[in-house]
Amino acid sequence: MSVSSLLQLNLRRLILILALFGVAVTLLNTFIASYQVQKQLLLDNTLEANRVYSSKLSANIERFLQNAQHQLQFSAYKAKDHFNNLNWLKDEAYRVVRQDLSFDSVIIVDRNNQIVAAYSDISSGHIAGVINRDSSSSHRTAPDVSAPVLSPQGHFFIRISYPIISDQGNYLGFIGGDVYLNQNNNLQHLLGDHDYKDGSYLYVVDQKKRLLHHHDPERIGEEVTNNPAIEAVIAGQNGSLLLTNSKGVSMLAGFAPVPATGWGIVAQRPEKEVLNILSERMEAVAQYTIPCAIATFFMIWLLARVISRPLWQLANSAKHMDTPDAETGISRIPCWYFEAAQLKRGLSEGISLMQEKISQLHLDSLTDPLTRLYNRRGMHKIINRCQINSGCLSVIALDIDHFKRVNDTWGHDAGDIVIRTVADVMRDCSRNEDFICRSGGEEFLILLPDTGLSAATGLAERIRTHIEHRHFEAIQSGLTVSCGVALWESGQGKISQTIKQADQALYQAKHQGRNQVVQVITESCAA
Repeated sequence: MSVSSLLQLNLRRLILILALFGVAVTLLNTFIASYQVQKQLLLDNTLEANRVYSSKLSANIERFLQNAQHQLQFSAYKAKDHFNNLNWLKDEAYRVVRQDLSFDSVIIVDRNNQIVAAYSDISSGHIAGVINRDSSSSHRTAPDVSAPVLSPQGHFFIRISYPIISDQGNYLGFIGGDVYLNQNNNLQHLLGDHDYKDGSYLYVVDQKKRLLHHHDPERIGEEVTNNPAIEAVIAGQNGSLLLTNSKGVSMLAGFAPVPATGWGIVAQRPEKEVLNILSERMEAVAQYTIPCAIATFFMIWLLARVISRPLWQLANSAKHMDTPDAETGISRIPCWYFEAAQLKRGLSEGISLMQEKISQLHLDSLTDPLTRLYNRRGMHKIINRCQINSGCLSVIALDIDHFKRVNDTWGHDAGDIVIRTVADVMRDCSRNEDFICRSGGEEFLILLPDTGLSAATGLAERIRTHIEHRHFEAIQSGLTVSCGVALWESGQGKISQTIKQADQALYQAKHQGRNQVVQVITESCAA
């Protein structure tokens, strides 16, 4: 097989190329669309999961702070009756710290900001720091949660306090519980107990954008700037977004504020981890798809061969249509589907179809495209035919009255509708053997073979009456026609002379006021 024959295009190769290209594009588009849809779905789900998680954690911290304040409220209520009993106050401070893991240390301060009782589960150094820090603070007259404070040992803590008010309404002092953000307490359990295995983590920032909690202890206390999630959450917003963190890593972050403290909680997951999952899924899809794609390509090749074979055989037969046995060869080709069968039939009936087409073109050349009546060319052929035949022929010349006014008032489109309507009326009133011709713009001729003058005049009058009583929607009114009727008989000369007589009768009807029928009375008719 030569190179030129291999490069020559035929239907089978075109079908194969087109089908393979379509399948390849569809397969590629499916992979791309599936990747994009699944990617967006994973990103959206991850963002929403992080937002919900941070919101849930924010609500839990709010409940923790409320419970802690309730504990202090109970102790403050009891302490007002024992405020002068130092031993009882010390025992109460011990009890509050030891009853659960809510507080790391508790202090009871009098109205002069002097610590009268304290207990800590951490170290005396922390308490000393608390004493020095608190001694300069103002009196606590309402429940309060302090901003994060950095202790001398370098640990952040918050103080939850509740005022102690006597039965007489006098301020006695306050009880304060310190919660360290890096100690074994309930708050740390809320923030730190997260079994992540996919690179996810959360962190907490205060109003100053300082990291209060982070999975990397070295970053505690670091002030983070240019982070849109932190900017949004310290502004009190709850939401999620795709961002690049301060280390240049693309993250899917969800965030929620803690109203009681002004903190912001951000839960985030590296985008790379999400895309790794997507890549694994797409690899699994490819493993299932490729064998099916190979089988599909083979089926396409096989079907292309089967489908193109009848057409290939017909094409070879078409090259030998001038041979005597061409039609026999075409008839032997098995064409099992519609297109091939139609092509086979077309080759067999080509000549007859061509003649039919020529006949149709000939008919179109004889008819008016607007009304489908005979045009002047068709009219002349009919006249020549009638001239040869013996017998009589009546001629009706018909003209629409004031048609120019219709065109000028309603436009040519309305005029065309009127002409078609008048043609339909003439067609409905005439016989099948009558010939209706459009001889001019609004002028018509009706040739009535073997019809006398009286019958032709009656037909003209019937047409005139129908049109007179018809309402034309296109012009929102009625209109009239004028008719001239003449009779031709064999041996009287040419029919064209009779047509002229009918035209003269038509003009006479126009001059007599229009909307009437005038007939030409010849000597033979008078007789």
